[in-house]
Amino acid sequence: MKLVAKLGVIMVAFALSSCKRHAFAHGDAGPPPVIAAAPVGYVEGHVLTRTAPAGGTSVVLVADAAETIALPIFIGGTEATTIDVRLRGDRYVRPLTHDILSETVHELGGRAVQVQVDELIADTYHGTIVLERADGTFATLDARPSDCIALSLGEKVPIYVRKKLLDDEGVAVSSLGGGGPSSHGHGATSL
Repeated sequence: MKLVAKLGVIMVAFALSSCKRHAFAHGDAGPPPVIAAAPVGYVEGHVLTRTAPAGGTSVVLVADAAETIALPIFIGGTEATTIDVRLRGDRYVRPLTHDILSETVHELGGRAVQVQVDELIADTYHGTIVLERADGTFATLDARPSDCIALSLGEKVPIYVRKKLLDDEGVAVSSLGGGGPSSHGHGATSL
C-alpha cells in the first residue's frame, strides 16, 4: 500500500508541476480562466441525485441552479460509491482513490478550485479539474466528469457545466418523475 501511495504522490506532483492544458474539440485555447463566478459559457451545477436504474449502471444527474434541467452522466461503480459516500458527508475507514487525490493535492500545498463538465465527444463526456498550486499558479487536468463530481463533493468546490452541453444533452427534471427540487446541501435527492 505504501508503494501505491508513493506512486500517487509522484503522479500528482508531476501533474501539478507540468500540467498540459485541456484542449477542446471546438477550437478553444483551453478551459475558461478561473474566476469567482461561473466561467463564460458555463452555468453552475450541482448533483441532484445518483441513482442505479434496473440495468445496474449508475447515473449521476447534474442540475442547473433552478433544478429545471439536468445532465445525466453514466458512471462506473467505484465513482458511484465515492459520490454516494461524499453526498452523505461520510468517509470510509480507509481512503478511497478520490480521498487519496484530495489528500495528495493538499499535502503538496495545492487545492482544488473548481471542476467542469466541458463537452461530449463520441458519446463520452469530458471534464476538467482546476487546481491551484502552492505558488498560486493554476493547473488544469483532463478528467472524467464522474471524477470531477466526486472531487467537487469532497472538496466542496463548484461544478460548472458548459451551458450549450446542458441545453443539448440535458433532460427536464420534471420528466424524471419524483425528482423535484431538493432540500439537501448539494441538491441530493433520491429518485
